[in-house]
Amino acid sequence: RERALRIIELERRRKEIEMVDSTPFNELKGKLPWPIEGKVISHFGTYRNPNLKTVIENTGIDISAKAGTNVKSIYDGIVTTVTYIRGYGNTVIIDHGSGFYSVYTHVTDVEVDENSYVNARDVIAHVGDSGSLEGVKLHFEIWANREKLNPEIWLSK
Repeated sequence: RERALRIIELERRRKEIEMVDSTPFNELKGKLPWPIEGKVISHFGTYRNPNLKTVIENTGIDISAKAGTNVKSIYDGIVTTVTYIRGYGNTVIIDHGSGFYSVYTHVTDVEVDENSYVNARDVIAHVGDSGSLEGVKLHFEIWANREKLNPEIWLSK
């Protein structure tokens, strides 16, 4: 019920304002802006940790940046979650409609509230080390319903 109300509100807000890009999310593969500028230090997918001799799955990408760097929404949507998740730290999740979500973790100084509407490229938080054992970075994910997608395929080259 809550999700249905968010979708209705998202569509209502989209009609009220002029969006940065009115193309539906699912048609923007390879064209979305990056949430921050920085180097990808950990890619999406499963890989073997040579030190621990274990298999690790990264459900997103990790991007290095200076602490305090602005984290921007990749597309307009409604903030569904602002919370702390063990292992991910401060987390912001944005519903972009049609089952697409973007997830931003290890952030500090969150500037949005749950149920608030954000436009593409709005500052939503800042890069930090909240919940990170590896220092300052942004962990970023894109979901299609419950499926985790490779963000690098969706972000502009």
